[in-house]
Amino acid sequence: MALVFIVSAAATACGGGASTDASTSSGVVDTVSVTEVVETTDAATTTSHRSTPTTSTTVVSPTTVAATIPPSQPSATAPEPSGPSVSFPPYTPLPSVTGLAPLTGLFVDDATASLPILAVKVDNHPAARGQWGLDGADVVFEENVEQLTRFVALFQSRQPAEVGPVRSARTGDIDVLASMNRPVLAWSGGNKGVTKIVRSADAAGLLVDLSALRVNCYRRDGSRKSPHNLVLNTACARVNQDDAGPARPLWPFADPSALVVGAPDGAFDVKMDGVAVRWQWDPASGSYLRYQDGRQHVSAGGVPVAVTNVVVISAVHIPSPVDARTPEPQTVGSGRVAVHTGGTVRAGVWTRALATDPWTFTADDGTPILLAPGTTFVELARA
Repeated sequence: MALVFIVSAAATACGGGASTDASTSSGVVDTVSVTEVVETTDAATTTSHRSTPTTSTTVVSPTTVAATIPPSQPSATAPEPSGPSVSFPPYTPLPSVTGLAPLTGLFVDDATASLPILAVKVDNHPAARGQWGLDGADVVFEENVEQLTRFVALFQSRQPAEVGPVRSARTGDIDVLASMNRPVLAWSGGNKGVTKIVRSADAAGLLVDLSALRVNCYRRDGSRKSPHNLVLNTACARVNQDDAGPARPLWPFADPSALVVGAPDGAFDVKMDGVAVRWQWDPASGSYLRYQDGRQHVSAGGVPVAVTNVVVISAVHIPSPVDARTPEPQTVGSGRVAVHTGGTVRAGVWTRALATDPWTFTADDGTPILLAPGTTFVELARA
């Protein structure tokens, strides 16, 4: 039986300034009853706690719309979990880059370029589709979980007002996040082992833990059933990023005029757990359109999920040390990669010597594979 760590958590609705993906946009701060689910898989065990009203303030991010948010305070005092003992070497963030958005390689002002990465664990259960804000991410990683997939959506140069449904983290997330120069991790909470590992990574400076069990930046959306309805207010998350590091590039980008093209790839399938993933190159928009389980993947607002690059990383998967049912991708080392950009594909090898290193892609002919400036979707497929 899996270990399940359940803590009562309060979250306050953050109304106003909602994007087209939000199901409510009354502009009124509501007080809602939140049922928080902390699971290893898709557990149905819950506990609830009614929050108390708070005074709201308005914060405007330099890269997004205004949003009404409550003063953020820990939503509960969670006991220290008794999962496996894990420690990480202390990490000191590197300085920011200037002139380019680190995750897209596109020109931005220096203030935007120096913003931290907001990494959000996003649900991909059929009951969670379409997701809030997924179409507004700079980068999305898709991971295998338990006969399903989940996303790690990264927001840096762009920021929708809300993102979700937010779900729990996995042990494999730490190596993926470690390359992001101390990002902010938004997640719903997890079992004892995962919680202890995330807190250890936070203590070492690898990330900032913005769990829904600790910070009131989340609300439950009444249009869907729990646990597929927890929504993050991104402006509130940005208020809680003081300890985060500035974003750094995850991989190199090419000058668009010098981009090396590969073999034509109008459409291709990616084998992921429990989801039939297909990508279709769309010359009109110059982007790849995502399909899953035979339907076009769209956001909660009906916007297609479309990206400039699709990177398929083949990684060995092993059982997670905290739950053998959960596959853990090994993203440090090397393996095969296929980089799809501009309607063409180049095959080669990915390498990362350390979890804190960026990704390097090398073609089979020995030349670097560079991504086109723009958004990217990474499929962490099984080797």
